[in-house]
Order: sequence, then C-alpha cells, then structure tokens
Amino acid sequence: MKLADIVKEALLQLGENGTHKVMVGMNHAQDLWRTLNMDVMRGIHTERLEVTDLRTIDFPSDYVEYKKLAVCIPGGILRSLGKSDRMCMITTDDCGDELPVDGGDPRGIPPDLVDAEDYYYYWTFNDYGGQYGRGAGYAQEGYFREDRENKRFQLSSAVTGTHIVLEYITTGLVAYKDTEVHEFAVQAVKEYVKWKMCEGKNSKRQASEQYEQNYWREYRNLRKRNNRGDLDEIMTALRRGFKASARN
Repeated sequence: MKLADIVKEALLQLGENGTHKVMVGMNHAQDLWRTLNMDVMRGIHTERLEVTDLRTIDFPSDYVEYKKLAVCIPGGILRSLGKSDRMCMITTDDCGDELPVDGGDPRGIPPDLVDAEDYYYYWTFNDYGGQYGRGAGYAQEGYFREDRENKRFQLSSAVTGTHIVLEYITTGLVAYKDTEVHEFAVQAVKEYVKWKMCEGKNSKRQASEQYEQNYWREYRNLRKRNNRGDLDEIMTALRRGFKASARN
C-alpha cells in the first residue's frame, strides 16, 4: 500500500482534511517509515552501479548500510568483494584533482603478484596437493572500502569490472506518492499517524493515548513477524565463520 494512501485513510478516520493536514501527516509517516526500514524491516534493495575512473561507486540516495558488494562473473554468478579498512584513501594532486589509489591485496602482496601462479598455489594448496578452503580473508575479485564522509565506496585495483552489484539497506523512501509500504507495517504506520496528529491536543488526549497504545501493539507485532529474517541472518553469519579443512 502506498504511504500517501495510508496517510489519507488515517486522516479520514480522524475526520481531518486539507492540504496542510496531509503534509503534516506525510511528515510523520515518512519519519516513521525511515526508522522502521532501518531498525525493523531492514528492507534490502539491489542496484547495478557503474565504476568511475577513480575506481569508486557513489552511495544511492536512499542508502543506509551495505549488505554485499559483488561482481557478476561468467555463468551469471555473483562473487562478493572483500572489505578492507587497510586500503589507502583517495589522494589529490597539486591541482586538487583526485587520484585513484593503486591498492593491492590486504595480505600485503604487491598488486602485480596478486594473481601470480605461485601465490595461488601458496594460498590454496598444502604440501600434498590438498586444496584448502579459503574462508574469510581472501577475495578473488578484489576489495572495497566504505567512505562515508564522501558517500562512496572505494575499490581496489584488483576490481577490473565496469559495474558493481550493490545490495544495501534502504530508507524505503522515494517520491512520497510512490513509496510502497510492506503489508506487515501498514497498520503500524496508520496508528502512528493518528497518534501524532492528536498528540498535544487537550480535546483529543484520550484518543491520542489510545492510538499510541495501538501503535506500540502493532510495532511489537511487526518485530515478531521479522524475527525469522533476523534468525536467517544469524545462521548465515555463523556459516561464514567456518573454514573448510584441507582435502587430500
């Protein structure tokens, strides 16, 4: 259901109308929906973004937190990039123009040797020819660093593709008339708008208290409905913590 339609229904139930009332109701609804997306719904959006000449990609306007940065390899498979806070930040020349960083591998291997055959065998095979699981700490397609100050991701020189697939938590807000609210959260948004529209008015104190109670009930129900997603994330994180043993 669209956010604007939820606000209209809430105002209709309150017997309120007028452009100003709609604008106030929309402000309350947008504030809540942004918070719910970040803290409860954790809505995930995916975009394919072009890499700049500086080997960066800019944050989308509704970006909150990344879930995955990946490249699409032959066969239509997404392969994730590794995160590295050891990458140097982008520098500027004497004229103030930004220069790309020739970032190598966080393990300390020079950029021209990252893909060398000797290093490949060193990192992936034991003395008997058994292959190790690489586990955490090795990203075959390259690395990234999150630069929140400049609202962009910086990519290592090992990232050779022209586009990056970014999965991220979104604010959930687009042009307010088009913002779509998940069915699970519709009633919570509606009760919140009614609560905030009545709040602070002596003539509507009892109604305001009732709408507040209704909102918190719907909020708790919403969290319960999203618990399964949280459990799946925890299990995924635990699986990533294991590293395969050598196989002969």
